[in-house]
Amino acid sequence: MRHSSAPLKLLVLTVPLLFSAASFGHAEHDRARFVSPTGADTGRCDNPVRACKTIAYAVRQASKGDRVLVAEGRYRVETDEDLFYLTGKLVPVLGGFNRFDHFLDQAPQVNPTILTGVPAGYVEQLQHQGFV
Repeated sequence: MRHSSAPLKLLVLTVPLLFSAASFGHAEHDRARFVSPTGADTGRCDNPVRACKTIAYAVRQASKGDRVLVAEGRYRVETDEDLFYLTGKLVPVLGGFNRFDHFLDQAPQVNPTILTGVPAGYVEQLQHQGFV
């Protein structure tokens, strides 16, 4: 009795494609970028120990699906670009983190992340994102 090897060939061809697609799906997405008042705007901002200093720089290092986590401290919103980065949906920016616990938990009441220069119409949205 002869069996067709077509299903086996299909399996052999499909399995590598599945692994290949999975590796592309996790390549650089869903990463956090970190911001702290004591940071420096160098590198990719993807190491909590070496956070960047400004939100705008960190967002520019991010890709779609990433998020920017901002440590407690004071940050000034100076330009429309700053406001765009804070309120954009492509790369969510969240405040209320602590650099000493490596940005593990968002706790805005404990880690106040203060934004100054925010137009009144954006205050409520930014409060929901963990900012004061």
